Amino acid sequence: MSNFFRKILDFYLYSSIHIALAATCLVIQTYVLLDLKINIHYVLFIFSGTLFLYILHNIKGSKETEPEKIRDKIIVISKMKNLLSIFIGFSAGILMYNLFYVKLSTVIYLSILGFISIWYVVPIFGKQKRLRDYSLVKIFLIALVWATLSFIPVLENEVSLKVKILLFIQNYFYIFALTIPFDIRDCEYEKLNGLKTIPSMIGIRNSIILSVLLLTGSILISFLLIEQYGKINFIALTTGYLLTMILIANSYNKKNDYYFTGVLDGMTIVIFIMILVFSFIGDK
Repeated sequence: MSNFFRKILDFYLYSSIHIALAATCLVIQTYVLLDLKINIHYVLFIFSGTLFLYILHNIKGSKETEPEKIRDKIIVISKMKNLLSIFIGFSAGILMYNLFYVKLSTVIYLSILGFISIWYVVPIFGKQKRLRDYSLVKIFLIALVWATLSFIPVLENEVSLKVKILLFIQNYFYIFALTIPFDIRDCEYEKLNGLKTIPSMIGIRNSIILSVLLLTGSILISFLLIEQYGKINFIALTTGYLLTMILIANSYNKKNDYYFTGVLDGMTIVIFIMILVFSFIGDK
């Protein structure tokens, strides 16, 4: 990989644009699957909010990581701190502007999620721990927040309770499964900090099996919602989930952060693109 291309890739991944696009795609996916009118202000709010929080998390992480434990990712982020500070201001501006164009109920939901997300990154109550510093909290919290973000669009529209519940569970299972490989990667580091994780409790092999079972659950739920999603979207989702299973099954021996931050985090984007492509082909 050329040095120029690596710098471009590092900027895209570690400026948090990649993960912000992933969150945005998951939200728009809900609108597309259920044929709902897209609320562009909510979509922009999610993109800017995710960008803000993940940059904050990256900067905070780069400050607290001890030198001997610094990864290449942290080194890159440390060099980008001035640029990331500008990005934080930029994302905060977009976030605040779009806040005035979403429903009050949505603002309340997002405020709760925002509070939880900030507490996950920084200790809010004095010098107490962050939420991520408690055993097992990280993976459940990430799945809860992301699934809720993709769930809010159905609260703004007339959608049956059954569809709402199944959609939430489907995305919760998917995000939970997608987060497990990161816990596997960080298992030894978390042990040094005295934190229990799913891989440290049930082992790496069983953790991967759990991911596969959760993704299988997401496929089954998609099948239950095939009338709402349509056959083409069901096929696209199933193909995306199966591809995610393969990538997760091969993640246990991966050391390069590009595989995790780039490939695995990017699967949400890939699945959304697959839905669009399959729908386009199906209309031909």
